[in-house]
Amino acid sequence: MIKTLLVFDENDTNLGDFFSLCNEELSVFFSEKNFEHEIIGKNTRFDMLVPIRIKNYEKQNFAFAAFVHGDSDNLLQSGVDPFISIAGDLSLFQNSFFYTFACEAGKTLGLELVNSGCKCFIGYKEKTHIWSGYPKPFVNTSTHGFKLFFEGENTKKIFLNMLSLYNEEIDKLYKEDFVIASILMENRDALVIHGEDTNLSSFEIS
Repeated sequence: MIKTLLVFDENDTNLGDFFSLCNEELSVFFSEKNFEHEIIGKNTRFDMLVPIRIKNYEKQNFAFAAFVHGDSDNLLQSGVDPFISIAGDLSLFQNSFFYTFACEAGKTLGLELVNSGCKCFIGYKEKTHIWSGYPKPFVNTSTHGFKLFFEGENTKKIFLNMLSLYNEEIDKLYKEDFVIASILMENRDALVIHGEDTNLSSFEIS
């Protein structure tokens, strides 16, 4: 199985609880599937620990996921501190599948990652939002694609399946709560994919 690193900004004052729920969802998935993975979460400096963990992979293929704040050029810890940036060494992510729930990271950062050798990026090109009082559909839609990758789906199909899940969740909520459905629609429309069509088998270490 490929190396896998997940980052969750659980100490964030605004979305920490949501990022923790995403951590729980993916931790259960990885445990049930017996997939090895590393998690960077509470009480760590992402800008220090993320490069150290990735350098330990010795340029092997790997999967990376981050549930954090972002902007067009950066992934951010606590919404302010860049730990992955177009100003940094994006060659660290050569041969990776890069997946993130972070505002706007698909606008510039995702393209620059692919230009630096990342095989495929899935994320969001506009601002994303959640409804804290009703987090389940947001957890489902934000973690779904990373699960599908480890179930062997190709990345282009993952992208389409994520759109389909968004539509299912929107349809469920539309008559019950138009506001929540509208937020999900905005997240769906912000979803973006860059890079090649690839899958888990192409990442496997021989």
